[in-house]
Amino acid sequence: MISRPFLDRIRADTRQMHLRVETCLDLEGSCATVDGYRKLLARMLAFHAPLEERLSHLDWAGTGVDFESRRKARLLRADLAALGAPSEGLPRAALPQLRSLAAGFGCLYVVEGSTLGGKIILRHVERALGLDAARGASFFASYRADVGPMWRAFGEAATAYCSTGPRVDEAVAAAIDTFEAFERGIGTAPGEPRPTVESA
Repeated sequence: MISRPFLDRIRADTRQMHLRVETCLDLEGSCATVDGYRKLLARMLAFHAPLEERLSHLDWAGTGVDFESRRKARLLRADLAALGAPSEGLPRAALPQLRSLAAGFGCLYVVEGSTLGGKIILRHVERALGLDAARGASFFASYRADVGPMWRAFGEAATAYCSTGPRVDEAVAAAIDTFEAFERGIGTAPGEPRPTVESA
């Protein structure tokens, strides 16, 4: 059983931001048509690909997080290819600054948490568009049956690392920054991609 102080704190402090992003993202509306879904995947890739590169520069060794196994941009590229859409040359979304490993955990909290809802979106995409994990919807099916164990493993690693007040504060601030970056880069009306250009 995970000792929950860190997860409870970060969940409580990001709750309003999480709800705001869910509302503006409108995943079900974006997935109502193949064209809208393609544009959603492109916005997702414009966010996830550069964010994964930023996260990969942090030293995850010894934290209990196998970061390479948690990359998902390749799944977005595969889904776009299956739908006949380009995955290169997309604008880079603005990203949160990740100046410490604690900030990395806060950012990854947002990214990994979103996979928990992927199963719900996958079912919607299967019904509405006839796509599945083998064709066009591998991103929302990421981790397949391991989504629960992967989330629990992340929670245990994050709780162990973010065991001091300063680290918790850094993680929470980075999670909020990530939600805000996600909202700017992806939370736009279906069919209207609006990723912002990353600042230096």
